[in-house]
Amino acid sequence: MPKLRIALISDLHVGTENRGMDMCPHPLLPDEAAGRSQDYVATIERQASEFTKLGDIDMLCITGDISNRAHAEEFKLADKAIERIANALGISKNSIYFVPGNHDVHWPVMDLKPNDFWAPYRYAPLLQQGLTFQRRISECLFGAIEKEPFFIAWQDERAIILGINSAAFDGPGTPIHTGMIRQETVHGIDTLLEGIPVNFAQARVCLLHHHPIQYSENIPNSTDLSIAVNSENLIKTLNKHSFDLILHGHKHQPRLKTHLNNNCHPFVSLCAGSFSSILHPLHFDGSSNLFHVMNIDGRDQTSNGIQGTLQSWTYMAEGTWKPSHENRGIPAVEAFGSLATPSQIKSDLLNSIPDLMTRSTVCKWTDLVCAHPHLDFVNSGVAHRLMTEVAGELGCEMVGDNNGYARDWVVYRRAA
Repeated sequence: MPKLRIALISDLHVGTENRGMDMCPHPLLPDEAAGRSQDYVATIERQASEFTKLGDIDMLCITGDISNRAHAEEFKLADKAIERIANALGISKNSIYFVPGNHDVHWPVMDLKPNDFWAPYRYAPLLQQGLTFQRRISECLFGAIEKEPFFIAWQDERAIILGINSAAFDGPGTPIHTGMIRQETVHGIDTLLEGIPVNFAQARVCLLHHHPIQYSENIPNSTDLSIAVNSENLIKTLNKHSFDLILHGHKHQPRLKTHLNNNCHPFVSLCAGSFSSILHPLHFDGSSNLFHVMNIDGRDQTSNGIQGTLQSWTYMAEGTWKPSHENRGIPAVEAFGSLATPSQIKSDLLNSIPDLMTRSTVCKWTDLVCAHPHLDFVNSGVAHRLMTEVAGELGCEMVGDNNGYARDWVVYRRAA
């Protein structure tokens, strides 16, 4: 499988809740405008060379809540922002993929009577002529997001991209604003994919807005009322058709996980957090605005699951993007794709560190990866804990930040 780099932004909330004045078409009072960037998108443009340092970025994915109130002018500004970001990163306009979120549905239209007449217009601002969103839907392989089957699919030599509208049934009259993936949609996805043979030279990527996996709330004992209903059946179908990656937004707290369900094809899920929304510290636990690049390096030779790293940058008040930190919601670099258990990882470390230290006074993580390549794709928190534990058992010390890049970790012998 060729290497693949995917840039991901989510929850832009273009409008009054956006961090940038360049992404708010509405007038703001002076105190409302205070602290906002005059040109938020320019912060990405200025650092584009940093984001592309490891190679060209192949595609840009946007996982919903593009606008804040589904105003037509919000989508026009969002379109300009997305075009600028893609251009700065060298991404073709035909390699932009998106799904709508709950903020991209025009609720005022849904209150008009008769409902049957006005309901089809609820996505008119998003799908207005001349914008990237309408154009990219017209270029899809199959489907629609504003009507049945509420999913679309694109395909090229690098990937199959499946986009699901999990906000299609939300509205002002919905008592609980969960996401919804109806069984009819899941069945339609299954039927479509039955006709597309699995090709492990391609990545299979699913985009949706609402989270399909239960996450704990940052406020203890809070009830999660926004998970996508019927997501278990969706995941079963994606497993059946060997999907590699689920990218989503909605939650403004990032999460990266590797999954292996009942001996199915392994997959990776990423909750992106928010790219540019103003975040309330009470609800978002210190998480910052985030920009991600996912590096898929290849596939595990045994499971055919994808392996690689996620790079994340966090927005700073002075108008720059810095490598993220665990305290900001997600580490600067996080590995994914290893299916090894802690006992397997520990066994490899216990067997290799003493041998490697017979030839040197130190043992680097990179030395261990040379001996056991799968270690390069172990979650950094797990790897750091086990390496520290093994170093102690061997009478050594381990040096390296849990948030830091694993390639900088070192084990050395304690002084006598």
